[in-house]
Amino acid sequence: MVEKARYHFRFAAFDMFGVQVQLLVQAGIDNLPDRCGEVVRLRKVQGFSTREVADQLGVGKDTVEKQMTLGMRALVDFMLGGSGKIVRTKARDKNGKASKQ
Repeated sequence: MVEKARYHFRFAAFDMFGVQVQLLVQAGIDNLPDRCGEVVRLRKVQGFSTREVADQLGVGKDTVEKQMTLGMRALVDFMLGGSGKIVRTKARDKNGKASKQ
């Protein structure tokens, strides 16, 4: 009986940890800009394909991929204790130099 109680306690603790992680992920997604958060939510939480998200939002597949990259980087930063802000890098030309914007 004691062994069964320990087993149950381990899973209860794991469930509480899982809930905390889910809440942290939700807070991180909520911290993203609206469109970016929507893309991450549709792709990673609801499981839509890149094409399905693009069609649903009326944007190109490349836009969805870029928003996913920016959103996931910001989400990881948030979960590791950072600000979770999107950091955009400057576009580079074919020689690897930052282009003027």
